[in-house]
Amino acid sequence: MNAFEDQSFDLYVSVTTQTGYKKVILDFPNAYIELVENRGRDILPFIRMLKIIDKLSYKSVCKIHSKRSIYRIDGDAIREEILNQLLGSKEHVNDIISRFKNNEKLGIVVPQKYLFAHDDNNMTHNINQVNKIAKYLKLKFEYFVFPAGSMFWFSPRSLDLLLELDDTFFDIELGLADGTSAHAIERLFCNMVKHSNYLVESC
Repeated sequence: MNAFEDQSFDLYVSVTTQTGYKKVILDFPNAYIELVENRGRDILPFIRMLKIIDKLSYKSVCKIHSKRSIYRIDGDAIREEILNQLLGSKEHVNDIISRFKNNEKLGIVVPQKYLFAHDDNNMTHNINQVNKIAKYLKLKFEYFVFPAGSMFWFSPRSLDLLLELDDTFFDIELGLADGTSAHAIERLFCNMVKHSNYLVESC
């Protein structure tokens, strides 16, 4: 965690195996770790963590995950590129944290290359789930942008709508490449931020 050399931080981790738990606790003995079932990909555990930190008044949080898209031959490269854009150096991390400190309306910061615009192609298999979840959240969905890869910095308050979702929206993992509730929520992150009157920016 050299990127946080100038910063103190709390670490919250979800794992699906005891092996993963032991690895994290060995490197970060003060981490909060949850052992979860393989359900909802990175999104359902993220929602659970949001509920845990809801009253802790964090100003900025970095959401990352280790799972790559196994159906893509460049899955590892994409993951590493996103992680580098979010946590590549202490100077970069300090700059992003300062942006949140200096602008209370900043909601989410996404790697520029992975801040995708909604289009008919990336919405083809997701529009039904997106509309279902948006309707439940009383969120009017319109084409905007989304963080492809679901990794970003954010202000917890800007994603308060996520606290209204629970396990019932997610099926047991079946390895689908698209069209799941997790994919739908990925496409709704920035819409939620905008709906809550926070700003979407890139890094």
